[in-house]
Amino acid sequence: MPAGAPTKYKPEYAEIAAKLCQKLAATDRQLADYFEVSYQTLNTWKAEHPEFLDSLKQNKEIADENVVKSL
Repeated sequence: MPAGAPTKYKPEYAEIAAKLCQKLAATDRQLADYFEVSYQTLNTWKAEHPEFLDSLKQNKEIADENVVKSL
């Protein structure tokens, strides 16, 4: 990791983000607000932590499917 401020990312964030995406259909901006980081930091986490990115993708798809079913 390059020099700079230490990351605020914690492994449990993947599970928390999954729940926020699936249950509340949270957007990336809402997730950034929830974790109290910038939108850019959230994008960095997605690039540096594949489990975080996968969790978001999978659970946003579930949320989208639930919306479609409800229509």
